[in-house]
Amino acid sequence: MALHVLVHICAENQFASLQLRAGYLLNEHNAGALSRLSVCSGLSQGDILASVNSDSKDFLNAMTSLLRGSLVTLLTTSVVFAILCTICWQLAAVALVVPVGYNLCVLKFSGRKQAEQAQEREKMHELSSCAEDALVNRLEARVFRLSAPLDARHARLLAGWDATRRILSRFWSCVGACDALLYLGYRLLLVMLGTVFASQGKMTLGDILVFLTLANTFMNFIWDFQAESYRNAIAAAQKLLAFWEAPAERTGGEWTEWNPEEGLFLADHLSYAYPGAEPVLQEVSFAVRKGEFLGILGESGCGKTTLLHLLCGFLDASGGKLLAGGTALSQWNLESLRGHLAYMEQHTSLIRGTLWENVALREESTLTEQDRQKIRDILRAVGLDYLLKPQQQTQERLSQLSQGELQRVGFVRCLFKGAKVWLLDEPTSALDADTEAAILELMRNIHASGIAMAAVTHRKALMPAFDRAISLRDGRAVELPLRTTPAEEG
Repeated sequence: MALHVLVHICAENQFASLQLRAGYLLNEHNAGALSRLSVCSGLSQGDILASVNSDSKDFLNAMTSLLRGSLVTLLTTSVVFAILCTICWQLAAVALVVPVGYNLCVLKFSGRKQAEQAQEREKMHELSSCAEDALVNRLEARVFRLSAPLDARHARLLAGWDATRRILSRFWSCVGACDALLYLGYRLLLVMLGTVFASQGKMTLGDILVFLTLANTFMNFIWDFQAESYRNAIAAAQKLLAFWEAPAERTGGEWTEWNPEEGLFLADHLSYAYPGAEPVLQEVSFAVRKGEFLGILGESGCGKTTLLHLLCGFLDASGGKLLAGGTALSQWNLESLRGHLAYMEQHTSLIRGTLWENVALREESTLTEQDRQKIRDILRAVGLDYLLKPQQQTQERLSQLSQGELQRVGFVRCLFKGAKVWLLDEPTSALDADTEAAILELMRNIHASGIAMAAVTHRKALMPAFDRAISLRDGRAVELPLRTTPAEEG
C-alpha cells in the first residue's frame, strides 16, 4: 500500500511541495496535498501519516535512517549524477568559449601588420567616445579581421571555425531542452530506485519523502551552480561571435567638415526595420537645427533609440533620406561624422581600465596634463570629484558604480570630447531629484554655449529645456507644441 501511495505522489508531483517539519509533520500548506493523496490511494489520512512516521519519531531519527543501505544508494546516485552533470556542463561551457577565443586570439596576435593593428586600435579609441560599447564591439571586429594572416594554415583555421560556429549555433537552440531533460531524468531515476527499494521492503514512504526533499535541495544548488556557469559561457561566446560577425563599417574617404548652415540633421521620410521584423520607423521627417535642443518623446519600444542609432551611423536606413550637414549620411566618412558627435547611451558601459581611460577612452599614457586637468574640472562639475581619490579608482570600485554615477560618467565623456552635437538617450533616468536638477543646469549652460542637443526622455523635468519636441507614435513623428508635457501627450 505504501508503494501505491508513492506512485500517486510521483504522478501528482507532490513530493516537491511536501516540506517536512521535525517529526515528519506536514504543515498546513500541504493539508490539501494530504487530502488528495488520501483520495488517490484509498488510504485514510491517519494511515498515510502513520506510514510517513513509521520508522522515525523525530527529524534526528530520520537523518539517522539515511545511513541505511538503500538510502545510501540513492544518496550516492545523486552525488555521482551531480558530479557528472557538473563536469559535463563545465566541459560544454569550455567547449563554447575556447574555439571562439582561440581563433580570435590567433588572428589578433598573429603578428601580421602590427603597425596597421595599432592604427586601427587608435581609431577604435577615438571613435568609441561617441559609440561606447556598441561601437567598440564593431571596431574590435575590424581589428580581428585586419590582423588575419593570409597563409594557408590560418585559412584552414578560419574554415574550421566556420564549421564550429554552425554546430554551436544549433547546439545553443537546444540548451533549454537539454537542461530540462537532464533534470527530469535525474528525478525519474530517484523515483524508480525508490519504488524498487519500497517494493522490496528496504525503505518506507517516510524515508523516501525525507530523501527526496533533501535531494531536491542538494541538486537545486548543484543545478544553479552549473547552469550559471553555462549561461555565462553562452553569453561570452555570443559576444565573441558578435565581434566576429559584426559588419565592417565604411572606411576611407576624406574628413568631411560639418556645415551647420545646411542644418545638423535632416530626416526626410526616414524608415527602418530590423531584419525579419515590422518597421520600427515609418516615413519619419524632422530636423535638428544649429544650436537647438530637440526633445524626442514616445512610449517604450517606439523607436527612439533606433532613431539615435541611425543619426550616429550605427544603422543604415531602410528607406528615405538622412542628411548630416547637407550631405547624405551614406556618403560620410563615419570617422569624420562621429568626430562631430557625442553619444550618451541610457546605460553607460565602463571599459576595463582606470578612471582616466574610462573618461577619455584611450590609454592613460597618451593623456597630457591639460587633458587630466580638464577631466578633473568636469568631474567636479557633475559631482564625481570624489572618484579622483586613489582609493576610489580601483577596478573593483569602478565596477560598483551605481546607474546614476554611470550616467554622470557618460556626461563627463561628452564634455571631455567637446563635440558640436550631443545625442542623449534618457540622460537623467537614473538620477535623483537633486542630481538631476544640477545636471539640467549644466546642460542649459552647455546648450547656451551653442552646442546642439537631441535627447530621448520620459522625464517632465527636461521639457522646459527643449526648444522643440517631437513624439514618435506608431513609427511616425509628430511635432509637439512647447507647452506639451509627456503627461499631456499621453
